[in-house]
Amino acid sequence: MVGMVKQPILVFGLGASGALWLFDSLGNRFTDFGDWGVWGLIIIGVVIWGLGRNPTPATAQPRPTRVNRAEVEQALNRVRASLELLASERELSESSDVSLEESGSSRPETFEQQLDALLATDETRPLQIAVTGRKSVGKTSLVTALEAQLAQGSTLDVEIEELPSCLQREDGTLFSQAQQADVLVFVVDGDIRESELDWVERITATGQALILVWNQSDRHPPQQQAQILGRIRQQAEPYLRGDRILAIAAAPSPIEVRQYKPDNSVETSTATPAPELAALSECLETLHQDAPSLIWATSYRAAQALRDDVRREINRFRRQRALPMIRQSQWIAAAAAFGNPVPSLDLLATAAVNVQLVMNLGKIYQQRLSLEQAKAAAKTLAEVLVKLGLVEVSTQLVTTALKHNPITFVAGGATQGLSAAYLTHIAGLSLIEYFEQCDELATREGGTILNGERFAAIVKQVFEKNRRKAFVQSLIRQAGDRFATKPA
Repeated sequence: MVGMVKQPILVFGLGASGALWLFDSLGNRFTDFGDWGVWGLIIIGVVIWGLGRNPTPATAQPRPTRVNRAEVEQALNRVRASLELLASERELSESSDVSLEESGSSRPETFEQQLDALLATDETRPLQIAVTGRKSVGKTSLVTALEAQLAQGSTLDVEIEELPSCLQREDGTLFSQAQQADVLVFVVDGDIRESELDWVERITATGQALILVWNQSDRHPPQQQAQILGRIRQQAEPYLRGDRILAIAAAPSPIEVRQYKPDNSVETSTATPAPELAALSECLETLHQDAPSLIWATSYRAAQALRDDVRREINRFRRQRALPMIRQSQWIAAAAAFGNPVPSLDLLATAAVNVQLVMNLGKIYQQRLSLEQAKAAAKTLAEVLVKLGLVEVSTQLVTTALKHNPITFVAGGATQGLSAAYLTHIAGLSLIEYFEQCDELATREGGTILNGERFAAIVKQVFEKNRRKAFVQSLIRQAGDRFATKPA
């Protein structure tokens, strides 16, 4: 636990709160001091602490449009840096007094093995083509037809795999499996659905080579085929080039053949036309000419995915150190609000706690905050809680829970104290979620991390997850354990 003496903003804020309460009790009306006075005192405390200079803005790392060995090596260097950070985070957690939970993710040696495999990428290997789509669109028929075409002496050096049907459920594993292919063939059977369009958007956003094929087009007359293909292209072209949106017939329907004989009799039979894959074969031929770049692009995506896995493990260790800090801050806020009868001073004390919490969590997540960022973080935190109506809702939740809880509080400030603890808890969890996204946001956008709109969305999500009655009652039980008078 962080010692109070090492938290100057918190000490200054609580001290100012107590001093101003005494000042108010002597007959002065601090309640007319206004919001600017409250925030001015907080900012003075921040200045006294000396937050240092503005950090250098993060440099964005956009995904390259064409990938070669150099881009992959840079991505793998970022993985190495993350692995080194993971080792240091593990040491910090092991040396601290927090208990470490078992991780469900890969062990560090597995990360190293994945890194070694990516270092051994061979750009001369066969191109990996995966076929996916929802159920009953003809994926198996297409794979069979393509394999038969390859067996007849095609010059393409490829390997074809059918993936499980997607769109059945939200499953990140299916998407990750699709990303391992160099070229993804996405099969639809008519007008593209919204869920299918979402997949197209997600895949193309990663830079993966994608071909969208409308299968079973032979079931429609030629004029109708053109209309349907035109509609599919109109829907998908915002995400995908038109020459990669094709109509095929992997397993054409049998047709009736009539043979007229000299005696004027008619013999009827059925014949199965050859698969209509000319457009797809031409597209694959074009992509195969750029096979090395596609293979390196797959390795690049794998490196990004590996780094994401490592970052999640880093954040697991950080979260285990951050949660006790949040619990400490929430009970400091509760005690300050419980013991201070002046509402304006409750705001000052709670703000001081939250500003110090921002700085402490920022230190754990290696987000060095400048003076302006600290001011903005503290103000944004308060504004978000007020604008979302969480202050009023939290008071109602606590009041309702108190009525159904065996613990009773004689002091009239119980509701305010527990509300302060609850809001501080929500603020802390929101900051954790936000800081865990900071590395990704800096990579994608560059510049400053703090974004009030995005932070407000995170606070709202965290609040919805933690507004359940059971959670509030659990918080009250914790308060009873901390503050209730126990017999000697």
